[in-house]
Amino acid sequence: MDVHLNKCQDCDRVIMSDETHHLCDICYEKYDLEIGLVEDAIKIHGYERPEVIARHTHLTVDRVKHLLEDAKQAARGPESEELCSNCGERNALMKSTYCWDCQLTLYHNLSTEARQATMNQEQQAAQADTGINSLRETMEDKRRRTGAARFRKPQQSVKGR
Repeated sequence: MDVHLNKCQDCDRVIMSDETHHLCDICYEKYDLEIGLVEDAIKIHGYERPEVIARHTHLTVDRVKHLLEDAKQAARGPESEELCSNCGERNALMKSTYCWDCQLTLYHNLSTEARQATMNQEQQAAQADTGINSLRETMEDKRRRTGAARFRKPQQSVKGR
């Protein structure tokens, strides 16, 4: 990891930074509190628009938009320089050959297929049980009509008389 001197993006303090750290400790704590406020406004109160979130959290609308964009980028993860192997339009995610959208589509399709396979197995199991039950019912019906018993009671022994 290459570490060098840089300036904090928010307050211009001199810090030791690498590819992932661009804020000083003080600004990072402030950022962490603000992102927590925005997440709470979304999760607890169900706010969706940045203007409403800004009014609720007492942050500026631009700051809320910036925090939401950072959170969105963090959720997606870093992108590589290579293009997506599926669509070829967007950059692929790190350690992946697909972009964010194609990867979500892939996971959605896999989940749908797995759900469908599970439903098919359950239906086949239900049909197999129905087949056994219908066979059993058919045999019992034949025995009733013919007067045959499935299990006969043992006859009394000749010696026992």
